[in-house]
Amino acid sequence: MEGMNEIRRAGPKSGTIRTGIGLKVFVFYAFSIMIVILITGYLFYERSNRVIQEQLGEIALQSVQQTKHRIDSVLKEYEDRTLLILGNTDIQNAMKGRYREPFERIQSDNRIRAFLTNMIYSKKDTLNVYFLGQNGYEYRYTTERTKRTGSYESVDRSGESWYKQISEANGAPVYFGVGPSFLAGGTDEQAKRVFTFGRAIKEVEGSFQRIGVMLYEVSPDEIGGILSQMDFNGKGYAVLTGEQGQIVAGTAGDESIPFPAAKQDSTSGIRNIKVDGRASVEIFSQLEDVPWRVVGVLPLSELFKQSKTIGTYMIYLALFFIAVSLLIAYLVARYVHGPIVLLLRHMRKAQEGDFANQITAVRNDEFGLIFTGYNDMMAKIKNLIEELYLQQLIKKEMQFKVLGSQINMHFLYNSLNSIYWMSKTGKSAEISAMVRSLSDYFQLSLSEGEDEVPAREIKRLLEQYVTIQQIRYQDRFSFSIQMDETIGDFKLLKYIFQPIVENAIYHGLEKLSQPGGRLDVRFEDAGDSIVFTTIDNGVGMTKEKLAEINAILLDHHTMHPAGHFALRNIQAQLQLKYGPEYRLQLSSEEGKGTQVVINLPKITQSDNI
Repeated sequence: MEGMNEIRRAGPKSGTIRTGIGLKVFVFYAFSIMIVILITGYLFYERSNRVIQEQLGEIALQSVQQTKHRIDSVLKEYEDRTLLILGNTDIQNAMKGRYREPFERIQSDNRIRAFLTNMIYSKKDTLNVYFLGQNGYEYRYTTERTKRTGSYESVDRSGESWYKQISEANGAPVYFGVGPSFLAGGTDEQAKRVFTFGRAIKEVEGSFQRIGVMLYEVSPDEIGGILSQMDFNGKGYAVLTGEQGQIVAGTAGDESIPFPAAKQDSTSGIRNIKVDGRASVEIFSQLEDVPWRVVGVLPLSELFKQSKTIGTYMIYLALFFIAVSLLIAYLVARYVHGPIVLLLRHMRKAQEGDFANQITAVRNDEFGLIFTGYNDMMAKIKNLIEELYLQQLIKKEMQFKVLGSQINMHFLYNSLNSIYWMSKTGKSAEISAMVRSLSDYFQLSLSEGEDEVPAREIKRLLEQYVTIQQIRYQDRFSFSIQMDETIGDFKLLKYIFQPIVENAIYHGLEKLSQPGGRLDVRFEDAGDSIVFTTIDNGVGMTKEKLAEINAILLDHHTMHPAGHFALRNIQAQLQLKYGPEYRLQLSSEEGKGTQVVINLPKITQSDNI
């Protein structure tokens, strides 16, 4: 406090810091932050605006294409319907006029009526079907009660444009879109709008010559309903346009909208247009078999509405951040100065574990004393940590030795117990083989007192161990061990693998009711690590048991005096040697078996040195 009072009493020097460094920091910081905020906000707005427009356009195009597929399906069903009708024998004979007497014509009419009634019964959209023969015969089937179904004397309509289009199509379907009926019989019929299509009637047997024309009128509600569903949340509309850009179908009233003709230069896309003087965007997709387009129209103002909202939000956000940056700049310039920042930077390094860092700045004021005291404190802390680290290394090595000896004693006990019971049954040959394998096992495990041995020796240790167990269990299970050739020289802890194999046999394969168990062991090269895996087809364990074991392995801070000694021992060795990130990974399914996986670092002889 006394030193700080001296600085405050310094007068001109204190003012120099405030008006010099403080003002410079304030101006530079505030100006930099404002420039960054303005540039970032502008770029973000432009990018978001473009992305929103592209995404909305893509979504709208997908909607149009889905509508197009639905209309294609409707038109294909119309085409299939006409093919079924035109192949009818009675209709064919009626178009040819092959009646010897009026009674035959009446019977034919009745059969045609019955055929059409049965076929169109499920098609609620059919209004009228006209068959216009070239031999003086005309037949109309209608679902409207105010009209009569039956045959009439033919009227020459060959001069009408729709008749010519159907005739020139050579049997292909011709679609006319929504409009008044071509064969309207009165004012009411002329005012009623129908979706009309037709095709030429050809002789099925014989010359395949055209013998008439069929005109089919259906309710426009189905196509209009499909188009009405694509209204872009009530902000736009959809129509069907013909080759010349004219509207051929739409929802109620859409057919009268003045619509600019579009060039048929692409099958789908998006373009800007003006509809009734209003800037809009057109999203279109062409039908498969008919030169029509499904066209969605959306005002540009609706498309840009979200972009305008984002722009307004960005302006307010920029103003807010500019105000905050000015406040922060003022506070930083007034209260934070270089020496404090420097000290905090070095303290942060110390917090991160770098106790060797020293402040090299030389000052002749109170901050110089603080820097000197900080450097002395860091040097003392560094020396204390090095001493503590050596003590921990010694303690860790002792713990490791104890854990290794515990595993060996556990294995030796189990092996001697097996030999004892075989001796009770007089199996001298098996005892001899087991003792020989046990001798070889311990000879390999000595390894001149080394805790880590090459991976190939680990493999030999496991082979000797499993040989002992197969003698004991009289080959009730099969065993395979594989090791990638590239990892044979890498050093591994020699005491952690045998207990895992032992657990697989005792807790998995031994409990099988029938022979046929299998144990597979793999050492695999995973690039920068070695993956050890055991897989058995034993009895496995329940989900609850697996969860309990995993919980014990994860809870390395709590002692668990009972149960799972081998697994806890292995986990302790792994983490003592390699670090807390190395651990056992268990997976099991009751009745199917268990898998254990360990990831190990690659360690060579030079690494140990």
